[in-house]
Amino acid sequence: MKARKHQTRSLDAPFLEVAKRAWMRRAQVDSFVKEIQVLRNGHILSRKSKLWKLDLIWENGLLRVRSRISAVHVPATAKQPMILDGKHSFTRLLVQHEHKLATSLMKEWSMNSDKDTR
Repeated sequence: MKARKHQTRSLDAPFLEVAKRAWMRRAQVDSFVKEIQVLRNGHILSRKSKLWKLDLIWENGLLRVRSRISAVHVPATAKQPMILDGKHSFTRLLVQHEHKLATSLMKEWSMNSDKDTR
């Protein structure tokens, strides 16, 4: 039997971003399958839905909240954030990861803040 050759790929930023979006899409489908079906078919959400009060848009396969912020110079992802269920395991991991990143940035900033503020 011949051994299969495995292709390897480095984990560069674009690859990681694609993977992150795939996980976000999966988390949304797991959490909001009915809402996604309704919106994709052009219908209005039921009042029973957790999301019915939000102004939602379906963009590139992801649910986003339409924001009133349009003139501000911030990335589109900040103007129209994705919706993730806080109870989903991916969301918990993502929040934990982002919290660790922010905490490490704050440590670096706070250690240098005395020098920088003079």
